[in-house]
Amino acid sequence: MAVNVGISTTGSTRSINRRLHNLMHRQIPFAASKALNDTGNVLLAVNKREMRKQFDKPVRYTLNAFYMKPARKNDLNMRIARKSKPAGKHYLDVQHKGGVRPRKGVESMLNYSLAYSGDLRAVLPTSRTQTAAGGMSMARINEAIAGLQDSKQAGRVPSSSYTKAGITKQTDRLARRKKPVEYFIGYKSEGKNRTDGIYRRTGKTVKKMFHLLEYQPKYRPNFPFYPPLIRNARSYFPTRMKRQLAMAMRTARF
Repeated sequence: MAVNVGISTTGSTRSINRRLHNLMHRQIPFAASKALNDTGNVLLAVNKREMRKQFDKPVRYTLNAFYMKPARKNDLNMRIARKSKPAGKHYLDVQHKGGVRPRKGVESMLNYSLAYSGDLRAVLPTSRTQTAAGGMSMARINEAIAGLQDSKQAGRVPSSSYTKAGITKQTDRLARRKKPVEYFIGYKSEGKNRTDGIYRRTGKTVKKMFHLLEYQPKYRPNFPFYPPLIRNARSYFPTRMKRQLAMAMRTARF
């Protein structure tokens, strides 16, 4: 006994070809772009997590230093990159590659404002003037410049209107204090226990507020940004791609 089975595709060939074309040229690229962008969002979160592990209380500016250029169905290139710095070398370059730390904006301002006889390259806070995030307190900087102006040890007034207002505010604040406060620039040659810096004298008590350095700090490579991102991309992207492809197939109704 013989059984002959015949399948006629004449009426449906055109419809199948249309659906295949739609799947290949629209839905699969769209699925791939979705999978890439989902992976990119995960990588940004991974990068923030790694920075919190590596750095001591990183500020929001540091945590948000990276961005994602999203993929599109006609451009399947998703990119994670560091935001460019308005001027000069980005400080995270030093953390990644090592080398000499570039001068900060506040250090350039102090170099302009202080009547320091040395070759000022860097300014570091002491425990009295350091913020919780490890930076320099602008209120304490403005207070120091105001105090140095009173003692005739300040140089030119900063050009920033924001900084001028801060110095004026701190000058008024110092004038209202019951105990007189004097700021001065001390040099290592003036005493055995003294290093270059900005000091504050209240009565007979002298405290160092800022370190003045004639060299720029140099760092070893501290944080490899990209290996954790590559490792997580390899493990996360295939899963997202399979899920997006399954959705594309369901939408195509094969």
